[in-house]
Amino acid sequence: MITIITGPMFSGKSREVFNILDRCYYKKKTFVVFKPKLDTRLDNVIFTRNGKTINAINISNSEEILNYLEGIDLVVIDEVQFLDLGIVEIVRKLVFMGKEVLLAGLDKDINGKPFGCIGDLLALADNVIKLKSVCHNCGKDATFSIRLTSEGKIDSSTEIKIDVAGEKNFKYEARCYDCFNSNL
Repeated sequence: MITIITGPMFSGKSREVFNILDRCYYKKKTFVVFKPKLDTRLDNVIFTRNGKTINAINISNSEEILNYLEGIDLVVIDEVQFLDLGIVEIVRKLVFMGKEVLLAGLDKDINGKPFGCIGDLLALADNVIKLKSVCHNCGKDATFSIRLTSEGKIDSSTEIKIDVAGEKNFKYEARCYDCFNSNL
């Protein structure tokens, strides 16, 4: 079974992963958590904005996942949108091996397009948990993420798609459909 937790920035994707993992403890399910090395915010850890953390294995490519499966019931991947497209076949392989798969990541990039591998993974998913954020501009439900430059202007560049947690002088905000489309 494949479950994907998705939505824009600040929608609580990692928090939902933690909620599911809490239930795994009670069900006595074994799991392993992965995150792309590209996510350099904290090595070997995924975290929520309210301070919860759990150990994770940093991986450079999706093939590495296959080295950590012995005795594991559930494979968890946070920030899956940053992985290579090979993750689609790895996920299929994991399901064929009898593993449950839990994926979390952004569904859209800053241009409102499917982010990397996420579109293909959504097509494979048995369960999709689509979260919303709150628009930083008007307060409505938000399903888009935007990036602001250091001057506070909306970055409409299509070249730079990956800037984990605003490490390159950018800031991210969530936007509702109307504010995203009006570039406010």
